[in-house]
Amino acid sequence: MLRRFQYRDDATIDDYLGALELGILEDETRTEERQRGLSGEGGVFGTKLGGERSTTRGVESNVRQNAASKVEKLFRLLRSSDPREIWDLDGLTDDDWACLDKGSLINLSVDITVPTVSRALAAAKDLGPLVTLMQAFTDSVEDETAQQMQRLSQYGADGGSDRYSVVAAAEGNPKYKFLCRLGKTGLLVPLEHLEGTFQLFGQIEDFLAAGQRELAVDISGMGFMNREQRRKASKKADDSTHDHFIVGPGAIVHVIALYK
Repeated sequence: MLRRFQYRDDATIDDYLGALELGILEDETRTEERQRGLSGEGGVFGTKLGGERSTTRGVESNVRQNAASKVEKLFRLLRSSDPREIWDLDGLTDDDWACLDKGSLINLSVDITVPTVSRALAAAKDLGPLVTLMQAFTDSVEDETAQQMQRLSQYGADGGSDRYSVVAAAEGNPKYKFLCRLGKTGLLVPLEHLEGTFQLFGQIEDFLAAGQRELAVDISGMGFMNREQRRKASKKADDSTHDHFIVGPGAIVHVIALYK
């Protein structure tokens, strides 16, 4: 199956392949048998003789794995293992959900939205020139707003956050939500391009009970807040900031790949 990746965590993929195969096979020699038919005609003492024969020879080729082929191999190994190591959840049901555990690997179609805060952080480094341009053509940018945008721009210029969060809902059963953790190095497209329907391949880190809120914000410094503090912060958020948190039932997911 040909896949177009928007996000891929190559380090995790290598780790899982290494665990399943007891090492990473970077190159593979394949031998293909090719059969060739031969025909000939000759004569002995004026009598014609004809016949056909075939020969078989092995043709060796050296195949090097790339990132996409490693994903294909990982899917094949996970699905062929006994017991099966991955849950394919297109058409997710309540019974399916009840069978999942922390650490379960899942693959399903989801509808993704990118929270406003994540969008702002991803675009932070570009805000400085924007403020200058806006101030040059209009007086509507207040000094305080301009200063805030400049500080955010400096944050982006200094490297910004090394991770982002997006929110996903199961396409077949949208009451189930997923808070998807992404590493910046795994993004293969700009963050805003993750809006829409994708296949989510990831590992469940934790669950959210029905009605339970979790902040959909993942920036440097959030690690100093424990889970209870993050949930208290999400409870204080009003409906005008609804895209800053998700409400269970759902799960927090370490994303291995997003693809179409």
